[in-house]
Amino acid sequence: KKVRYRYALAGTLKQLGASVAIPARQVLFFLRFLTLLGLALLIARPQYVDSRRDVHIKGIDIILALDVSGSMEHFDDLKDRTPRIEAARKEALHFVAKRTNDPIGIVLFARQALSKMPLTLDKTLLANTLKDLEIGEIDANDTLLFTGLATAINRLRTSTAKSKIIVLLTDGIPSVNDPVDADAVIIFEKEFGIKIYTMGVGRSDTAYAYDAFGRVGPVHSEVAADLLQQIAKET
Repeated sequence: KKVRYRYALAGTLKQLGASVAIPARQVLFFLRFLTLLGLALLIARPQYVDSRRDVHIKGIDIILALDVSGSMEHFDDLKDRTPRIEAARKEALHFVAKRTNDPIGIVLFARQALSKMPLTLDKTLLANTLKDLEIGEIDANDTLLFTGLATAINRLRTSTAKSKIIVLLTDGIPSVNDPVDADAVIIFEKEFGIKIYTMGVGRSDTAYAYDAFGRVGPVHSEVAADLLQQIAKET
């Protein structure tokens, strides 16, 4: 037999009209229905697809080629001891912020060349990568400028953008042991239709640096201005 429960005040409450009839069967059916519907949705994993997309009318594929050799830690003014890498970083961040619809990538070079960031429209990721950039990520004892440019060109080689450019930021002259030379870079960029814009960071004559004891002293500085102008003019 079904269990029946009797409550002392049930009859009195019913006579006073204080009782409420709850359709238990219907409530349980509704709860089961909601549970099954929820399980079905979890299994189906429905997704909302946004059909909108950005149309980039003037999209330009850009690679920032940044010099991270040891001399980029030098500074050029005793009154403003901002390291060259900080000045380059500031310009790069400003540039990235302005190029809203252009995919940008990052290539670092010193003794080696490193493709740090592929072409991306994620400006937040680009900005964070530039902010976290430090001398020493790769061996900083040389300046393989042309190898860095060749790596940047390789990043743009398969690009289908109408315009492809490289922005080069460097403070020194290319190392003599660089396996790539200026002529090869110019041939490559002409073959793939890439323009190179060059920026010299610092000045030629004397710069300043901290020694191992934290003292400031003058160091020789040389920016290959003629070479940078030649590369920009040829490309």
